[in-house]
Amino acid sequence: MMRELERLQQEEAAAARQKKLRAAALMEEVAAANAEQIGRKKMLMEQERQEELRIAEYIRQKDARDQAIAAEKEAIAHEKEMEVARLRAMQEKQADHQSEQDELRARRYQEAKDREWRGKERAAAERQAAMMADLASAREAQMRSKL
Repeated sequence: MMRELERLQQEEAAAARQKKLRAAALMEEVAAANAEQIGRKKMLMEQERQEELRIAEYIRQKDARDQAIAAEKEAIAHEKEMEVARLRAMQEKQADHQSEQDELRARRYQEAKDREWRGKERAAAERQAAMMADLASAREAQMRSKL
């Protein structure tokens, strides 16, 4: 009976060792699975981080391109405004010059008309004076002839 009891105790001890071995193996398996899961999670997080970096770089480049395009459009618009202002100034200068020329021609025309009028007035006055002188001479001659 003692032997039987000893055999049973040995079997129980062996069973307990087996159970401990299985538990240890299971713990190792769980630890390995956890480590693998953690590794996959880290890898996914790194991939997401890399993807976010690529997206951020794409957005930065797109913003830079958009800003460059906007600056170019603004520069072109400014150049057009400057060209329009230059042309407008040229047109105004030309119009001012034309106006000055027209004013000068009008002044010269008026001066010529004034000279012509003064000449006619002078000629009329000279004719009047000559007629009056002739008339005075004729009267004097008539008065002398009557005497």
